[in-house]
Amino acid sequence: MQKIIITSLLILLHTAFVFAQEFSYGFKAGLNFSRISTDDIEQFDGMDLETFDQNSGFHLGIAVTTKFSEIFGARGEFLFSQKGGRYDFQGPSYTNFSSFTGDNIESQTGFRSMNINISNAYIDIPLSLYLRPLKWLEISAGANVAVLISSTAAGEMNFTIDGQAEEDAFRAISLDYRYFKDQRGESIPENGEEIRMINGTSFKIPKTIKAYYDLQSGAETGLFNRLDFGLHASANFYINKSLYVGARFNYGLVDITDNKSDRSLVSEDLVLRDDIDRNLSMQASIGFSF
Repeated sequence: MQKIIITSLLILLHTAFVFAQEFSYGFKAGLNFSRISTDDIEQFDGMDLETFDQNSGFHLGIAVTTKFSEIFGARGEFLFSQKGGRYDFQGPSYTNFSSFTGDNIESQTGFRSMNINISNAYIDIPLSLYLRPLKWLEISAGANVAVLISSTAAGEMNFTIDGQAEEDAFRAISLDYRYFKDQRGESIPENGEEIRMINGTSFKIPKTIKAYYDLQSGAETGLFNRLDFGLHASANFYINKSLYVGARFNYGLVDITDNKSDRSLVSEDLVLRDDIDRNLSMQASIGFSF
């Protein structure tokens, strides 16, 4: 149903542009304040283990506007837009360690404390219908389709193995994620490794790990889907005939994570999450139309 609604809006707006006669052009740039919203937060003993908070980015691009009358028209935009958010996990979890000889990978359960800032870069194409009841005020709404071209994250993790003394916990492990490029079990050994004895075996503990370092066998890489669809509503305030400042709220309609890759961090056995993660963002822009 969501895709039918979006497709219908896109066809309507495309038809409007085809039959319109008067076009104007412009550009816009500004800040994004984004977060990822989920409908199923991981829990343990009734306690939330995850939090999703706001992160900031930017957008810039061009706009094409057509008038149907003095107060009504349509607009299409082509934007580079950063979305994402801050993700925190605090609770029981697991991780995998490679032996010093590289012949063994051992899963360890314990307490994970991690935070990452996710930055997803999209080519975003919003299409809108607008109404301009006053010379200085324009309100609009529409749909957008976005293509994910880059997906990265950075952060830090601490991990304490069950029964491990607090002073022996693995601290400040850097997280350097490239969601489309990283492979299972990857770390960055050139950033350093620490040799630790765990249950009688020497293990290499990397100081920097990649997105799927502790991915269980059977899960797939590529956490984020390439396509996103959503709805938006905007208000622009014109300083003069051409210069304006504006605000827009974007609401994602589809799951931005692949359910074949979106795994639980609680169970050391592979448990895939059948939840819906959406992009939510607020944009503050300054623009100029010719």
